[in-house]
Amino acid sequence: MKQSLYLLALNFLLFLSFEATGQKSQLKVISNPVEYNDYIINQQNSIGSELKVLISIVTNDSSFKTQALTELSILTGVVEEAVNNLQNLKPIDPDSGLTASAIDLFSFYKLIMSTSYKELIDEIYAEAPDSEKMNRILTTITEDEAKYDAAFQSSQQYFSEYYNFTLEENELKLD
Repeated sequence: MKQSLYLLALNFLLFLSFEATGQKSQLKVISNPVEYNDYIINQQNSIGSELKVLISIVTNDSSFKTQALTELSILTGVVEEAVNNLQNLKPIDPDSGLTASAIDLFSFYKLIMSTSYKELIDEIYAEAPDSEKMNRILTTITEDEAKYDAAFQSSQQYFSEYYNFTLEENELKLD
């Protein structure tokens, strides 16, 4: 009797693990190239919108470091969700590397949020902020991001030309 309960429990756990695995492996399928591109851009815009919130917090003289760190945590979650969404997006064949370059760009965002953005927030809220250090961090971020952004824009341009649609300028601007 004890052994059959054990087997029943083991089978139940195996069933749950297959269910969980099955749910994770479901791909989002978008077959229309314009909608596919828009889906990726919407992921990027969700990151940009949350980044604007972080910028408004750190530029507000009355905000606290804990507010900035909380928002950075929220922003990191948004980036993780965007990466997961793109990893679960079935690529259109050919997609010219569009999805991979977006994942690379968003993964870069995630990396700098846990390192460079954290350093910037620490410096901004320090008793004596070091503006030279902040400028070095910002310069490094900007230079590194340019490489990922160029690869993304190039693959997006190729994708739009291949599928014969025009890219529109993104209205989300970071001031």
